[in-house]
Amino acid sequence: MPDPIIVKGEVWEEQNPTFCWRATGANGAVLVQADLSTGTGSAGTGVDIRVYDISANEQTAVTNPTTAIYSLLGQAASAYVFNSLQTDGYWNADSDGYNVRVTIDCSQSGLVIEGGHKYRASVRLNTTAWGPVFLVGEWLAKPIWST
Repeated sequence: MPDPIIVKGEVWEEQNPTFCWRATGANGAVLVQADLSTGTGSAGTGVDIRVYDISANEQTAVTNPTTAIYSLLGQAASAYVFNSLQTDGYWNADSDGYNVRVTIDCSQSGLVIEGGHKYRASVRLNTTAWGPVFLVGEWLAKPIWST
């Protein structure tokens, strides 16, 4: 099993951060859409995304996962998982590419991104063969309007 990697970045407050990962199953093969359960709009199916404000306590997402400031649960794999590795402008880590891309839409109702705050996106890929595969992205929202 590969070592967990937290993808990190900075964006302006209210800008949509995008994260890319190369996700593999327990067998080491790159995941494809068919490896995930069908997203039904319920947690534990398809792709679950939760966003946490970790500015005050960087362990909040680990110690109290009910404090997500935004959740998008049971989404279709086709919205986030590619069936082949992508090597477009979103990826510069290596020449192999990524197979999962998630953009956090900061215009969603209830999602208030404040400048100077650090956020964590927890992405859970609900596979049918290996259980959940977790991907994590963190970003610092650089202030424009707030201080």
